[in-house]
Amino acid sequence: MASVVNILEVSEQVVSDRLAGLERGGFASRGNDGSWSVAHALLRESAAELLTKGDWLLGARRLGNWLARTAGTDAEYRQAVRLLLSGDDRDGAFAIAKQLILRAPREAFDESTVARVILGGVDDPPLAERLRALVRARRRSYLARLIGGAAALIAVVAAAVLIPFRPVRLVDVSELNAQDADDPATPFERPLRVEVRNALGLRSTWRDGDSVHYTSSDSGVLLRGRTAAVIRGGVAEFDSLYIAVIPHGELRLRADYMRAERAKDQRFVAAGLESVQLVVNTWPEALRIVDGIVNGRRLRAGLNTVRVAPDAEISGSVAFRYTTPNRGILYVLVRGTSWGQRGGDTLTLRSLLAGVKDARMQSTLRLRAPTTAGDYLIAWTQSGEPTGSWLLSGTNWSCGTPRWGDGNDLMALPMDQLIRAAVEKGMVSVPWLYCGPEEVRASRSIPIAVLKVEVR
Repeated sequence: MASVVNILEVSEQVVSDRLAGLERGGFASRGNDGSWSVAHALLRESAAELLTKGDWLLGARRLGNWLARTAGTDAEYRQAVRLLLSGDDRDGAFAIAKQLILRAPREAFDESTVARVILGGVDDPPLAERLRALVRARRRSYLARLIGGAAALIAVVAAAVLIPFRPVRLVDVSELNAQDADDPATPFERPLRVEVRNALGLRSTWRDGDSVHYTSSDSGVLLRGRTAAVIRGGVAEFDSLYIAVIPHGELRLRADYMRAERAKDQRFVAAGLESVQLVVNTWPEALRIVDGIVNGRRLRAGLNTVRVAPDAEISGSVAFRYTTPNRGILYVLVRGTSWGQRGGDTLTLRSLLAGVKDARMQSTLRLRAPTTAGDYLIAWTQSGEPTGSWLLSGTNWSCGTPRWGDGNDLMALPMDQLIRAAVEKGMVSVPWLYCGPEEVRASRSIPIAVLKVEVR
């Protein structure tokens, strides 16, 4: 179960609940030792056919990285190397193999056996040659230590030449830039990443195998995941570290975000290197359409319009970029229409990663157009509420049940107002209902993206 939790990056309780549900439905079975398996080979084959090559590669990489972090034996480290190779991460596999070689006695590996022992049956000639080269380099290093004063003098001169290339600082490279944001190849989420740079400002791999640690002088910072990462290829990637400055319930106004930006010092540090201060993830929410095709029409940023016949099918795929400000709450993406019956909780499309900036996602679209000619609207929105019914009814979860028809239903707002809000600001203001000792309505701005539908 631990491997599933790390691969999917969700809580152990969520995984336990999902597995229990699959067991009740007859899709999964639990062994006497607590392990889980697919209930039937046909189900396993069908599930495997749904996965793309990219899914397999991502799963192998994440499982390999998790095993490398938790391994306690050389055999487990070797298995991590082979999983990373299966995930097409040759540099990651080499970094783990390098640790295995360097911590073992010098006589444990030689050029003729190192590839077979570490890679097993995996045939990867380029990586095998790198491992043999590492063994040769280690042997040369040992011989160099035996050389006397003349070699020491050469080493001093070489050091003087190489000083500019010595690693000196850590640099935060987590942020997505504008070009990344519009590139469909960019992953859903870019984890927290820091690079090792030398005096010339270039990435340095001299500290590969060492660790970078997250530190904070603020005891109120909320954390989930590992606070240390191994440097590989000059980069330390914190793929499971989630940080929240203060609990979500205390973040209401933009001024709260500004105060959170001035939170206590948080840094990534490594021995002997200049540390880097972490920029706290407290940005406001955002949602926008960046690409897609609906009924053969290509979608772009701004207002998109499709024309269909009455009762025709509207179908396609819509790509978004979204931002969520805090990692301590559930965020959901929902869809609503300006026609049809409101009040059903069938509009929750998916949950969203929390605490990310300009993450990419894709959502399918399939529904029937209205039977009457006219102009209509499909709207997508996101925020921190349990399901789509809460968002589309403008009700906070504290009220117990969504309140429909009380004057603040999102899709009951005038179509021109929704279009203007989506195009001009990407946010729509709704008098949200909050319930405590007394019911209170307070203005709340939530992200919105729209697609106009002309029925003719």
